[in-house]
Amino acid sequence: MITDYASLKAEAIEWMDRAGQIGKAETWVQRGEPKLNRKLGPMETDALLTATIGSRDLDISSLNVVQPLALFISEPGCAEITVQPQSSAAMPYEVGPGRPEMFAVEQFSTIHLNRPADAQYPFRFHYSGRFSLSEAAPTNWLLTNHPDVYLAVVLVWGAGYNEAWENGAVWKSILDEAIPEIASLIRKSQRGTLRTDPALIDAARRGGYNIYSDR
Repeated sequence: MITDYASLKAEAIEWMDRAGQIGKAETWVQRGEPKLNRKLGPMETDALLTATIGSRDLDISSLNVVQPLALFISEPGCAEITVQPQSSAAMPYEVGPGRPEMFAVEQFSTIHLNRPADAQYPFRFHYSGRFSLSEAAPTNWLLTNHPDVYLAVVLVWGAGYNEAWENGAVWKSILDEAIPEIASLIRKSQRGTLRTDPALIDAARRGGYNIYSDR
């Protein structure tokens, strides 16, 4: 069963019947994902993050974020707590440690919290991002909901690597049929979806925005 990055690579090797090429599966994934990004565009997904005690930063550099959407403290057995979005320039920073109430995204690589964390808070970061599986980001929306499509794009490149052109054509035909269907589902699901203030998105790109400005 394909559930994450590791199981996707293992399944690809099994389908290719190339046990000695386990180290190549990562390359096949990396070569296949640009096609998914071109055809489907950025996807909304979640990443689970954990605060470091005494730090106000969360590293999201491995996530390939296009648009930050929301951040929640997501402790087991408790209702999620919304962490309010702010711009880096306007967010009031607290010196004393505690539970964060606000966040700002800088350069799409770091989430700044308004205060140092006093515990290892678990966060759920909801964002729009490009397909880019890794050990740090082992799953995404497409892999969870359409693992067969992710496997197909990986096997196209696996077949190419092994010059198994006939097999590659089979997987490509599966991929070409499935992608338009998924694109249609995405368009339907995006109607009425939560969005972040464009000013905050711009702030993430530029590293700062004053919400009290007229511009």
